[in-house]
This record gives sequence, C-alpha cells and structure tokens, in this order.
Amino acid sequence: MESAKAKELLLEFKDKLKLFKSIAKEKQTAIIEFDHDRLEDIIGQEELLLEEISELEKKFISDFGRNNLKTLIEDNVELKMLRTDLEREIEEIKKLSAENKYLISHSLVFVRKLIELYGGENKINVKV
Repeated sequence: MESAKAKELLLEFKDKLKLFKSIAKEKQTAIIEFDHDRLEDIIGQEELLLEEISELEKKFISDFGRNNLKTLIEDNVELKMLRTDLEREIEEIKKLSAENKYLISHSLVFVRKLIELYGGENKINVKV
C-alpha cells in the first residue's frame, strides 16, 4: 500500500518536473526572441508550478518522512527507476536554467554596452 502511494506521488512529481522543463524551454525561446510579455507570463507559470512542487514535496515528507521514503525506494525496483527518471529530469532542468541564466547575463552585458555607447549626455557625440 505504501509503495503504491509513493509511486503515485513520484509519478505526479515527475509530471510536474516535465512541465517545469517545458516551461524552461519556452522561457529560453522568449529570452532569445526578446518577447518581454511572454517572458512575464512564463515566469508567472513557473512561480505557480514551483509552489505546487513545494506542496508536493511537503506531502511526501508528511506522508513518509525522509528516511522511510528513502528505505521504501531502495527496497522497490520500480520506485528506484522512477527516482532515476526524476534525477534525470532535474539534471535537464538545471542545464536549461544555467543556459537561461547565461542568456540573460549576456543580454544584460549587451544592453549595458549599448547604454554606454548611446546613453547619457550624448556620449556618442563626445567620442566623435
């Protein structure tokens, strides 16, 4: 009975992670396309999903406790496979997040250079 409930929760967690990964991919596209409105919408979706994931994590802990869940997974091949799938999804999300962070950072550097070039007290005219 416990393993069936754990499997159900792990599958729900996996679905949420897959959704989070697809949102991270959408975010990357919005960053590349400089689509500010879409990016704001995606960030809102991300925040809501993160709240759902946090609630699911709390449910795991309240239903099983950290040590009991670990033991339950170690004793069940199917749950081990699910854990491996979850770890893979998390790694892909981490990679996408790092890529998105790089894109945003690079964009900020580009914007700062443009501001330096054209901003302020007509600096472009001073240099000429």
